[in-house]
Amino acid sequence: IGAYTPAAVDANDQCGGAVAVDGTRAVVGARVTDSIATAAGAAYLLDISNPASPAVIAPLIPSALSGGDFFGTAVAIDGGVVLVGSNGQDDQQRGAVYAFDAQTGAQLSRFTPSNIEQGDLFGQAISIENGVAAIGAPFENFPKNFIFDFNNAGAAYLVDYSNPAQPSVLARIEAEDPDDGDEFGFSIDIASGLVVVGAPGENEPPIA
Repeated sequence: IGAYTPAAVDANDQCGGAVAVDGTRAVVGARVTDSIATAAGAAYLLDISNPASPAVIAPLIPSALSGGDFFGTAVAIDGGVVLVGSNGQDDQQRGAVYAFDAQTGAQLSRFTPSNIEQGDLFGQAISIENGVAAIGAPFENFPKNFIFDFNNAGAAYLVDYSNPAQPSVLARIEAEDPDDGDEFGFSIDIASGLVVVGAPGENEPPIA
């Protein structure tokens, strides 16, 4: 039908690095936009009721954004709620997910689970269906034994967004056989009550 770039986008912003659509609304991430600070990122809410002529409803502007946050790394939209991942949030790459109203672009919440630590990259991948979001944290470490951790094994979270102003964790998910560098949670999707999680660093033979 055509191509579209918001007027505010500059060269090398990586606009379109993440996209999602629900009905006549689309959300587009531009994770290395420098308009606020270097690689702070940006996202845009679009009206695509006429897909040949999309229009920006609003830039999605989070309450706190600084250089290296990579806001717009992942996006999702469903049921009037837009979610945007900012996997470099907090200057320590803990990561965060912001919720916005899909009609107005107003921010509804900012969320990071309490156990997320430096470098976990929470918000690297996001999907949402019927008020439940699946969110990846692919560099999360967790205990292997009393001495060592699984490093960058990764984890995923199911988060209740039925009240998008007050999201809450329903469950934390990890691989059945975690190992260092699995990056479980690097990609994610949820549909019809099923969650699928990608682990691009997994080196075990496939299950027959």
